[in-house]
Amino acid sequence: MKRWMLSFILAIGFAVAAMAQSTQNVYVLNTLGQTVSRVELATGAVQKNAVTAGLYTNQVRIRKDKMFIVNSGDNAIQVVDVNTLTTVDSINVGTGTNPYYMDFVNDSIAVVSLLFTNQIAVVNLNTGQVVTTVSTSNGPEGIKYVNGKVYVANSGYNGQGYDPGTLTVIDATTWQVVDTISVGLNPQFIDVDANGQLYVACTGDYVSVSGELTIVDTAADTVLAQIALEGFVTSLDYANNRVYLATYGGGVFVYNVEGDSLYSNVLPGGPGVLVDSDGIAYITDFGKDSLYVYDANFQLLYAFEVGDGPISVAVDDPALTAIAEKGIVQLPGDFRLLQNYPNPFNPSTTISFELNRAASVKLEVLNVLGQTVRTLVDGPLNAGTHQVVWDGKDNSGRTVPSGTYFYRLTCNGQQQIRKMLFIQ
Repeated sequence: MKRWMLSFILAIGFAVAAMAQSTQNVYVLNTLGQTVSRVELATGAVQKNAVTAGLYTNQVRIRKDKMFIVNSGDNAIQVVDVNTLTTVDSINVGTGTNPYYMDFVNDSIAVVSLLFTNQIAVVNLNTGQVVTTVSTSNGPEGIKYVNGKVYVANSGYNGQGYDPGTLTVIDATTWQVVDTISVGLNPQFIDVDANGQLYVACTGDYVSVSGELTIVDTAADTVLAQIALEGFVTSLDYANNRVYLATYGGGVFVYNVEGDSLYSNVLPGGPGVLVDSDGIAYITDFGKDSLYVYDANFQLLYAFEVGDGPISVAVDDPALTAIAEKGIVQLPGDFRLLQNYPNPFNPSTTISFELNRAASVKLEVLNVLGQTVRTLVDGPLNAGTHQVVWDGKDNSGRTVPSGTYFYRLTCNGQQQIRKMLFIQ
């Protein structure tokens, strides 16, 4: 595997300062090297091969203080303590099953697609046992839990070609199949937005049939749209009305959900892609053994050499986890909190939000401990788009220290929260 340049960081604008203040760690699964590398954004340090993974690794996920690695060749889910980077468990999901992807129903239950046996496994993460299995259609790969249901993308591979692509819908209470949805050819990966819309990456046949993005309404379990794509998209991630569609070697396409169109930007890399709530995209480049980090304006912030054949990426943000554990969570509602701009910022930044109807709202700035630093709005506002400037000062008029802060909008008993970075 060719190695290139990237023992250093490429920085644009505030990128170097932003890295110095960040609390995020990025974990990259290297399938050829059978390892996980850790990138510490606080320092820019790359710990290559920090964790030894298993055979034919497919996916890495983070849930609280645990990392979960889907090792297809070992028929197991490897559980790693993210604080010590030591393996604490290996959950066997059955001989010859070939686990492909996983998702979480809650902190205790996960669901895993089993490619070779046309099933999913329901796993108790506390006991490390398979609770039950559910039959699907042919070649299950992508899997997603949404509002009491599990959606499974059946690739349909039959040894010679592909059967029509489908989603199996499973009730997560009874673990019974309740519906089957027809989608594009060779569906492989699924993500969901806050409104319960599914985005399905349908790859095509790698020869004559190109990829497709299928959008599904989970309330009615019906297809809303099928968008033709150039190339063979194998994975995707949704964030902030954008779908990042990754290929093997053909780059990453970005679909604008609101505009129903593809951006002209095609970012390099693939197939691993993850986008956080700030619109920061983390993209693995399988061919160049690298991780790229892009901002929401498609500007390259950092590039790292990470390991042999990176295919999956997960982000652990201790500051955001600490805020969430204090009960400050993001919920859908009849309002929308937008990302501040600029971010990172000095000396001030603009926070925008949209109200669908007149309401009493409260907009606060919080520190990483969940304490209110500044109250920016507290009272009734009309429907429409509103903009508020924060000057980096607390309620006493003192400039706050550099670092990560959160801004929270409360409206009609619901909350939304986003993260920002202040640099002196």
